Amino acid sequence: MNDSRDIIAAMASPLRASARRNVVCAASFCCAVGLGLPRLAWAASLPAHDPLQILLVSDEVNPHGLTPEELTQPGDLAAALSDPTNGINVESLLHVPSAELGDATAALEGGSVDVLVYFAHQTGPGQPEFTRAVEQHLIRGGGVVVFHHGMYTAGGKEPILELLGVTCSGVLWEETNGQAVVNVAPDHFVTTQGLTLAGSTALEGSALGVQAGSYPSFTNVPDEIYPSTRLLTAEGEERELLFVGISEGGGSGGERVLSYDLRRPEWSGHVIAYQPGEYQPQALDLSGVNFQVLANAIYYTATTQDDPSPSTDESGGASATGEDTTESGADTTGSSSTSTSADEAGGDNDATSDASATGNASSSTETGANDESESADDASDADPAESSADDGVAAGSSESDETAAVSGAASAGCSCSTGAPTPLAPMGLLWMGLGFARRRRLRTPRS
Repeated sequence: MNDSRDIIAAMASPLRASARRNVVCAASFCCAVGLGLPRLAWAASLPAHDPLQILLVSDEVNPHGLTPEELTQPGDLAAALSDPTNGINVESLLHVPSAELGDATAALEGGSVDVLVYFAHQTGPGQPEFTRAVEQHLIRGGGVVVFHHGMYTAGGKEPILELLGVTCSGVLWEETNGQAVVNVAPDHFVTTQGLTLAGSTALEGSALGVQAGSYPSFTNVPDEIYPSTRLLTAEGEERELLFVGISEGGGSGGERVLSYDLRRPEWSGHVIAYQPGEYQPQALDLSGVNFQVLANAIYYTATTQDDPSPSTDESGGASATGEDTTESGADTTGSSSTSTSADEAGGDNDATSDASATGNASSSTETGANDESESADDASDADPAESSADDGVAAGSSESDETAAVSGAASAGCSCSTGAPTPLAPMGLLWMGLGFARRRRLRTPRS
């Protein structure tokens, strides 16, 4: 081994080969230092911070037939997040496949996780218990980063998407023009820390509520685009749009939501969503802008805590202005209203983006181990409630009009605090048995 990256590559190889859960911890860093191996300059620029315990829940889909070197795979993401040169001070990383959620639930219930990185397109056995544990994690002040296809609709995912505030459908591979990633929140930590965006993109204003003007941006070429992105809102929430996407040359429709910062009234923690992530050379380039955004999101959700807001009317479905915002299967061209805190930058964040699939982008279908579809053109005839009970993994195609996803979320809601506790799974016991369970870190209150 020539440097610390060889250690990380060796640790990542079994993840790629078998897609089994793995624990990657700060031992990689200690080993590199202990062996006297050269330490590379930090790739992401972050303020000094306590070591973080990260839980990664992930799976793989490859609708465009990308090679292993091109596709962002779960093992690649785990290796990048545990790389001792990535700029994130990682104490431990627990990597759990979406098909084995019991270990993830146990880790969250143990209270030692700082940040959940949710990179799961599929559901798995124990999904309801996992969703409840994620909600309690946010209530306690923990952070969640919803990365790439973690935002995407699938049968059985409706309750967790409702909790995380988003559902996406349709998939395009924009190889010619790519996607401009536009910073519409110039004062937010996630959009500014360590970032100098040389590009500039003019926005004309849209249903997203972003004011017309010129904004800093960068462009990913190629990039995967979700033409339909709907924000699922709740009464009293605070949400700020961070990045919006637009195809260079107008090839794949208008503005769409790529990233936001969300806090619901009962939460002390925050959710950051970030959609770009399909193309590995961009997403996991430790010196690149996309990884800096991901690192910023992890740091921000780990160190930012707010006091829960006063209780609101539990009837739901109303924004701060009294307007009905409950999603109930309405057409994706309708817009939703969100409530934004007074200290948040940005405009009126109306919540719907529905871009037309035109121009040079090619439409394809997301397929994976369970033949999950992400095509906006192919509607599913299967009821999500009829998903296979044998293996607990939802199968079938996503509905392009999102009726199933939205109506399912509306019926399930995100009041997930009831139910019997989940017994600690073996990996959860190991997580705590190795001494990873420790006192909750003090987080930085938002001013």
